[in-house]
Amino acid sequence: HKLRKTLLHVACAGGHSDVVSFLVENQAELDPIDDEHQTPLIMAVQHMREECVLILLKNGANPWLKDINGDTALHHAALVSELPLARHLLDYNAAVDTPNKTGCTPLMVAVDKNDQEMATFLLECGADVNAKGRTGLQVDLFSVSLLIIVGNRAYHGDVMSKLNDVVGTMNLEYRRGLSLLFGEMPVLKVIVDDVILPSAHAEVCWLGSNKSIT
Repeated sequence: HKLRKTLLHVACAGGHSDVVSFLVENQAELDPIDDEHQTPLIMAVQHMREECVLILLKNGANPWLKDINGDTALHHAALVSELPLARHLLDYNAAVDTPNKTGCTPLMVAVDKNDQEMATFLLECGADVNAKGRTGLQVDLFSVSLLIIVGNRAYHGDVMSKLNDVVGTMNLEYRRGLSLLFGEMPVLKVIVDDVILPSAHAEVCWLGSNKSIT
């Protein structure tokens, strides 16, 4: 095969859990990589093969390994919006905050996909809401998550309340550090006024220059 995929790669991609079990029981290498640095575990997650994922994890597959883009299996679980797979990976000590080559953590991936359930789950599992992303502007991830998810979902109150409850004790200074990425001034004002800082003055950083929105 051009990409040097092993039988284990192919079996995982196809969801052939019986073949995966047979290969593992017969001492197949658990973490071989192809030319894209994808392991069988990453491939099983990509194709949403839960049983194969569990077989690999139970037998010691490494959930920390990255593909050519720096994405771990947990990144891929977020990419395909598969919460059960994310749970399994974290049960087996996957790293919740590992950035890929562009600086994105799994939480950022979930946010980019407007995946409320995945984002909330990762926050509950200790994902760092203050992780710095690929913008270079030191984005407050909590605020960005609200901007994206709430802004694109017509101010869903349940999203706001769930995320706000999870990070309700975070440092106020971080909660004030908003970076506007999407030009959604009305959305931002609602979030700041009604969710994040109901009783405080807020300023946002717009591409490096401070502008008051109050």
